[in-house]
Amino acid sequence: MSKSKIMLLEADVLELRHFHKEIFDTDQIFQVLVCKQTDELMELFQNFRPDILVIGPATSGPHEVIQKIRALPEGQGVPVLTLNDPVEMEPGVRGREPQDSFTGTAP
Repeated sequence: MSKSKIMLLEADVLELRHFHKEIFDTDQIFQVLVCKQTDELMELFQNFRPDILVIGPATSGPHEVIQKIRALPEGQGVPVLTLNDPVEMEPGVRGREPQDSFTGTAP
């Protein structure tokens, strides 16, 4: 059985350590290629041919990265997951509760 290929774009070294320890520390399941810069990702994308591309929260211009990937024939069907920094919400403030995002009650 072949391993699923994950390509990760993340500029922040501390975030990279977090990803590797918490998520990708499973060599039996995934083959992970980490890039710190968009140029590096674009260079390696066609040869690596990932099953999914993960764009970390410290990456600048994630929309532009996705556009570049989608312009490649090999990149048109690859799922892209963009991660954002967690947002802290003030409890009890109407329209800022997490569930309001799903119920449509946010102002």
